Amino acid sequence: MRCPNKNELPSPPAGKVGWPWTEDSPQLQDRMLDDSPWPRISIVTPSFNQGKFIEETIRSVLLQGYPDLEYIIIDGGSSDSSSEIIVKYEKWLTYWISEPDRGQSHALKKGFSKSTGDILGWLNSDDIYRHNIFKQIGIAYRSNQGSIIAGKVLNFDNDNKQETIIEQHNITLENMVKFWEHEYSWHQPGIFFPRYAYEKAGGLDERLLFYMDHDLICRLLQYCRVTYIEDIVACFRLHETSKTCSIFDYMLEELSLVSKRYWPLIASIDTVLANKRIGGMYARSFLDRLHRREFIPALRILKSALKNSPQEFIFAFVNRLRQH
Repeated sequence: MRCPNKNELPSPPAGKVGWPWTEDSPQLQDRMLDDSPWPRISIVTPSFNQGKFIEETIRSVLLQGYPDLEYIIIDGGSSDSSSEIIVKYEKWLTYWISEPDRGQSHALKKGFSKSTGDILGWLNSDDIYRHNIFKQIGIAYRSNQGSIIAGKVLNFDNDNKQETIIEQHNITLENMVKFWEHEYSWHQPGIFFPRYAYEKAGGLDERLLFYMDHDLICRLLQYCRVTYIEDIVACFRLHETSKTCSIFDYMLEELSLVSKRYWPLIASIDTVLANKRIGGMYARSFLDRLHRREFIPALRILKSALKNSPQEFIFAFVNRLRQH
């Protein structure tokens, strides 16, 4: 599908101006400068009860001026205004459905199974793509066939209006697996990946709730390299109901479990030292929660640490107590 322009879409709600409400991207020519076709881009948006934000998300995808787009929305049976908003835009959607699902990973797998694009990406229903960015993604992919394309992401806080730019770099399998060394930076909304690698990797792991994207990248990196672009690709919205903000205390356990899947592939990894570092992360997080008198999150961290890294956690915990 060729992207529509703003005059073809429903009028924005009262008071909404700027991108992607009253501005759109230039319409690109049907073919690239060398007369080759633009690579098809398929975007999936998983959503559940994000009626407050989803219209802005949808418009930021559709108003890219791109000649060959597939846009798929998988809604988990929302009870708010989401479905009514999606219906307004359904003539420009490749596919959409609203029904109960088994979570974000399941929704994404359903969406990608309906896609046929050369390049795949997903945009959550509270985030937005930047103006005219698909052009840059298409050019980068055509020049670096088969690569993961990674661009910058702007994090913005919906309440205090603070902004931070996340620059992606050093995304390698070794760095992703050795996450505790912080030798890399990556952010999912700014990632686009080739279909062939997604299929070889076996898609997303539905058992993961938080780090399905980290796990997928670890598998994609076994088949392709990363090409970086300088543009800010997407804007990632932080708000009190976003998953990243509301369930942080559960995430370290899953990240460490994902990492350990790939330890056999990393010749340089010292598993004893790695376990100590993970135990130390548990201890710091636990003590930080106690210091802030956040006792329920502290208890969750303690239970996870004793389940997954008991000796390393206790050793690190005792050492930190001695230091204080």
